[in-house]
Amino acid sequence: MKWFIGCLRRYADFTGRAGRAEFWNFFLVYIVVAVVLGLIDAQFNITLLAYIWTAALLVPYIAVGTRRMHDLGFSGLLLLIALVPFVVIAVLIMLALPSKPEPNKYGHGPRILAEA
Repeated sequence: MKWFIGCLRRYADFTGRAGRAEFWNFFLVYIVVAVVLGLIDAQFNITLLAYIWTAALLVPYIAVGTRRMHDLGFSGLLLLIALVPFVVIAVLIMLALPSKPEPNKYGHGPRILAEA
């Protein structure tokens, strides 16, 4: 949960880097809550809760995704190719790659910042 809360605190921070744990833990909580809200919506025949959850966390999701791409040494704009059908799989694979430990143009790695 600390990763999820940490991402919400940096909800509009598109600078810096995010490690795999930060991104995937945020993504896991995001998806689990979305599924639960979707089931509640289906049970009561409404479609409001899941849409509100998705809209509320759209900016934090894009921000952590951008920081994750920065950690891999890519521009955050590369996330836009996920809008192309079937290319989203390639983006998810890229987001699962290990972090680059050396500093890049986006800053030091997340582990280095945590130790400092």
